[in-house]
Amino acid sequence: MTGPATDKKLKTQLPDFESDAFINDPYADYRRLREHDPVHESPWGDWYLTRHADAEFVLKDPRFVRESPGGVNPLAAHTGEAATLETVIHEWLVFRDPPYHTALRGWMSQYLNRASFEAMTPRIEVITQELLDGVAASKHMEVVGDLAYPLPVMVIAELLGLPVSDRHLYEVWSHPITRALDRGLPQDMAAAEPAITEMLAYLAQIVAERRRRPRDDFVTALPRAQIDGRPLSEDAVLATLVSLLWAGHETTRNLIGSGLMILLQHPEQCERLRRKPALMRTAIEEFLRYESPVQKISRWTTQTITIGAKQVPAGCFVVCLLGAANRDPLVFADPERVDIERRNNPHLAFGRGIHTCIGAHLARLEGRIVLAAVLQRFPELAPAPPGAEWRRHSAFRSLKHLHVTLGQ
Repeated sequence: MTGPATDKKLKTQLPDFESDAFINDPYADYRRLREHDPVHESPWGDWYLTRHADAEFVLKDPRFVRESPGGVNPLAAHTGEAATLETVIHEWLVFRDPPYHTALRGWMSQYLNRASFEAMTPRIEVITQELLDGVAASKHMEVVGDLAYPLPVMVIAELLGLPVSDRHLYEVWSHPITRALDRGLPQDMAAAEPAITEMLAYLAQIVAERRRRPRDDFVTALPRAQIDGRPLSEDAVLATLVSLLWAGHETTRNLIGSGLMILLQHPEQCERLRRKPALMRTAIEEFLRYESPVQKISRWTTQTITIGAKQVPAGCFVVCLLGAANRDPLVFADPERVDIERRNNPHLAFGRGIHTCIGAHLARLEGRIVLAAVLQRFPELAPAPPGAEWRRHSAFRSLKHLHVTLGQ
């Protein structure tokens, strides 16, 4: 038998991020926490935020930083496992603060910008049609393996100047890295060691070959970069390539898979999009809001800061639950409803502030091209058994499988 005190505790405790119920549908837990304890201190001293205003405040305020105190694992406050992957991610742009972050991002923006992304449009269209050609005859598609994964990894490889033919290797390496980044636990970091070691050796060979035979591509240019008057270290060069190759397909993979799943689950929205293809831009934003590809973004406090009505001390790990913030009813009207024509949609799917995803425009572009092509080419698209299955991640909202039939 439970009483008021027990009921209150249940309402204000963190969800079980590993449970089947949470993996399949985290939003009931997010809603409960947002309603009863939106600025939540965990038993181990981390803080979890579920309101849009609080998350946006943390992501934009420079008193919250990415670089962790004492050089511990930037993924979580309660681990500090020394490992190759941990060393690599310390060099990632997303885990660095100004002035280094500002300088490196500024240099990267010469190559990774709206114009360079838009220039990839013809290739994205060609790759999309080639992948769809490959499944058309079978009248069946496993969306993730046949389309949502291969397309963005091929695009980012071409954009960087890496061999597209090795995309199967990128997939093998990406899975354990994603798992490690998802939880940040020592056992996951250790399990990713073989993958990151192989990936670094592979990239080091390509960088060395580009030094001997330069090309007009990102991989050739990166080792020559001057950041604040100093050349990038070899470790920083390789770590940057790892981060771009991994991040350059992970978010888009999630967007494509979730976007198609949402349309299959909401046939009236799918039909509306077929009738009005121009709605694809707002539809993509709604898919990003409704099933945010990245569900968590973290920061560290540099001083005691008030969030909501609570004082969060200096040196604390603060986790913005984007999946919760993007369904905040104070910001989004009827947030549990899918509306591909939603106009007021300031979602946080790509973050906010100086760390806003550098590839956000590319992800949106790929999403629009791919989903439009699927809807146009397969008007009888329908779900097929065994349906959709989510990967067992809590930081990323990512389908493992999505089976569909393509019609006659």
